[in-house]
Amino acid sequence: HSRFERGVIPLSPMKMDLRPRIMDVIRIQQSEAAIKHIRISSEIPETPIYVLADPGRITQVFTNLVTNAINYTPDGGQVQVECFVEQDESSSEMFAVVHVQDSGIGIPPELLPNIFRPFFRGSEQTKGTGLGLSIAKEIIEMHGGTITVESQFGQGSRFTVRLGVIAP
Repeated sequence: HSRFERGVIPLSPMKMDLRPRIMDVIRIQQSEAAIKHIRISSEIPETPIYVLADPGRITQVFTNLVTNAINYTPDGGQVQVECFVEQDESSSEMFAVVHVQDSGIGIPPELLPNIFRPFFRGSEQTKGTGLGLSIAKEIIEMHGGTITVESQFGQGSRFTVRLGVIAP
């Protein structure tokens, strides 16, 4: 059983604009990035992107993804955060899509299938409990969304979060 099913991590979903949350995370992580001379760039639309979500939990997920991107990117690298709305071709549903891309060490292909498992860490050098991504996945899935990763070893990783969009 996950912590969510046991009710340890309660969700309080509300209608919220995803953009300010993401911009806050970027602003807060800017100083961490600056220490390593990593440039964080973002592409965020002018118009609101409304989702039904728990603001604190969603912030936790993006904080985790951006922090990981900074940690796994060597000095002088870059982290890009992109956010947009996309229509699913088969169901014509609208989704908020957020990419967090880094120019870091990447994830070896044999480790990719395990990346969202609890206590799994991409490499021994990394700090942290290895719980971040499994919790992020759980939070996103509780919101009816998905989180996926694409990575090329030595060239960086891109995490993609998709959440259903609600009408303004």
